[in-house]
Order: sequence, then structure tokens, then C-alpha cells
Amino acid sequence: MIYQIVETTCLIRIKCIFLCSNIRNTVGMFFLIYVVLLCIVETMKNSSQSVEIIIGLLTNKQYCPSVSGNHLTIKTLYTLAVRNKVAFLLRHFLTCPLCHKTIHPNWKTKIAQTLKLSTFRNLYLRQELIDVEKIFKQHRLRGVLFKWQNQNSISGSDIDILVSQKDFARTITAFHAKGYRVETAGREHKEAHLIHPRGTHIDLHFLFAYPHFRGLTDYDKDLLKQISHKCLEANRSSGFGLSYPTIEWFMIMKIAGYWFNDLLTGLGPLHTIAAICSQPQNTVDWKKLLTLADSVAIRQEILFVLTLCSRVFSTPLPLDVKAVLPLHVQFLAHRQKLADIVVFPPIQSWYHSRYLHESKARFLRFLLLKLVLHQHLPLSLLIEKFQLKKIRLWLPVLLKDSIQKITQRR
Repeated sequence: MIYQIVETTCLIRIKCIFLCSNIRNTVGMFFLIYVVLLCIVETMKNSSQSVEIIIGLLTNKQYCPSVSGNHLTIKTLYTLAVRNKVAFLLRHFLTCPLCHKTIHPNWKTKIAQTLKLSTFRNLYLRQELIDVEKIFKQHRLRGVLFKWQNQNSISGSDIDILVSQKDFARTITAFHAKGYRVETAGREHKEAHLIHPRGTHIDLHFLFAYPHFRGLTDYDKDLLKQISHKCLEANRSSGFGLSYPTIEWFMIMKIAGYWFNDLLTGLGPLHTIAAICSQPQNTVDWKKLLTLADSVAIRQEILFVLTLCSRVFSTPLPLDVKAVLPLHVQFLAHRQKLADIVVFPPIQSWYHSRYLHESKARFLRFLLLKLVLHQHLPLSLLIEKFQLKKIRLWLPVLLKDSIQKITQRR
């Protein structure tokens, strides 16, 4: 209830700011930052049991929900694990003697089937990569895989490949000649979905990230094009065929994708990033990574997500990162509400009337964080093109709904 009162107050203040014609002045900017800090004041203390169990299973191999006294229906946990792309943690309920006794046999079967399917799909896609590699080499094309070379698995149900926009049409033609069906309807602005008769799914991207909810400004598109182009150029020496990005570029793509594609939701990408941060110190050249981040103007976003990973999974920050971490970035990362990261509707369903109010509130917080953290974002462009007109229309609706909820609870 306190959070909703604070949120309601903040929404009133934000609306006043956006209606103010003099928002570009320094006072307005500092006041907006103050409002943002109030909006994200919720901490981990209010995390639900579901969040505690998910985080506990990911961070501590000895953790057991039964021993810890946490109780959660396996249906809820299963849904959260799959939606967050961390279904592997469900294995605990098949191997732990205590938890195994508390689960209905039907759920044991479903979990076992899910894990077997994931393993089979991973092995199948790894085998299919051999044929995909042949197509790229035969047609003298270059592609970069959306994974780190040392990863043992291919997450998801398809193979994601980054290609240059210049070679995009030629790559589609090459796969079509090999029997792949091409689906581009509604995807022309970012990718093509290719389906082979035997069931292989491939997503060809010329932009490595694009959100399902709302769109991107021209500034965002230029930024993503720049990152995609530089990543491809960095792998140019690999020759024709498929290649893996360097670990530094993989981290930049993963973190930027978490911003622009996932809108800061989901534990899967964070867990991957945290796993890399836990590798030996020489695995990642952190100074090089920060230099590359500066070259595409997303240093603050990189530092924010790295700090968020450190907080969620209790892993130490690399020394080179800790040495340049601004206080406001650290403050914002430690004030994020973990429930907003872990508990969310499917991103493809955010437009559904059932989730639309929550989706707009999430998107508003996302935009405000971008405004505070992006050091090179032109404020005039933000005002004109960053969908603030839409936000101004959302605010009265969000305000009305928040007041109704508070009244109902009283």
C-alpha cells in the first residue's frame, strides 16, 4: 500500500514535469531524477516467496525450499522457471529427497519431460548448426551466433544468427533454396524466421535486439545498428561461415539485448552474465569491454546490469568495473524491485488487455531509467521522439487505476 501511495505521488509529479514546457532546464532535469529515485525505492525485503525460491536455487547449490521453510505450489514455480528461461533449476525437485516427496507424480513427470525435451533440443540444434554452417560457407556469407563459444548449450527453441543488413536478402535466398520456408510478415524491421521441413527454426537478425512491447526511436535503432555492425566487423577476420562473438562483444550484446529486447525482465540473461562474471579474471578483458561500451555510448547501461547481477546473485563485481562504478548507477541497481524482474507476463502478451496496465507501468519505469542512465541521450530528441506523448496519455489512466486499488484495499 505504501508503495502504491508513493507511486501515485510520483505519477502526479511526473505528469506535471512532462506538461511543463520548460522541461529542458536544469531544475526540471534534477527534479525528474529525484522522482525516478522515488519510483524505484522498493527493495528486496518485499520480494515474494516465489522470488526467494527462484533466487535461492540459482545462487546456492545447497539451497532447499523444504529446509528453508518456503512453500510454493510447483505450478507457480514451474511457470516462473520456464518464463525466466531457467527451467534447469527444476531438476532440484527430481533429485532432492525432501522436495521430491512433496510433489505430485504428474508434476514429476512434467518436469522430467521438460528437462528431457530441453536436452534433446539442445543436441539437435547443435547438430543442425553443421548444416547451417555449410550453407553460409557455400554462399560466402558471414554470420555471428548469439552465444558465447564456451557455452555448452543453445538456449531457446531456435538458432539466432546475426547477419549484416546488406547480406540479409541474399542469406534468406540461400536458405530458401535449401528448402527452408521463410516467414517475414511483421518482422521485416528486424529479422526473418526460417523453418526447415524437418523442424529446424532459425531467426536471422540484422538488429540483434528489438522489443516485443512498443517500438524503438530512431536514436535506439541507430544505436542497435551500430552495435550490430561493430560486432560483425570484429568477427570479419573469421572468414565466411558462422563464428562466435568475442566474449567482450557477447557481453555487450547480451546486456544491450536485456535492455532493448527484454526491457529489464527475466533472470535467464542475468544468470548468463553472472556466470561469466564468475569465471577466472582473465576470461574477460573488462577494460576492453568498457572501451567498447564507450564506443557505442552504453557504458552506464552496462555498469547498471553488471551491478544488478552482482546484487541478485551475490557475486563480486570485477575490480575494473567496481573502480569506475558511479554512485547513482550503484544506487539504482540496488533499488530495483526483484519481483519486477522475476514475475512478469509473457512479453508477447503485454498488449493483452489483462496485462496492459502493468505493461505500461513497467515500460514507464524502463523509459525513466534510460533517461537517467544514458549519458549521451539528447533530451530534445527524447522529448520529441521518445514516446513521451504516449506516456502523457498513459499517466491519467495509471493514476486512476492506482487510486482505485488503494481505495479498494482500504
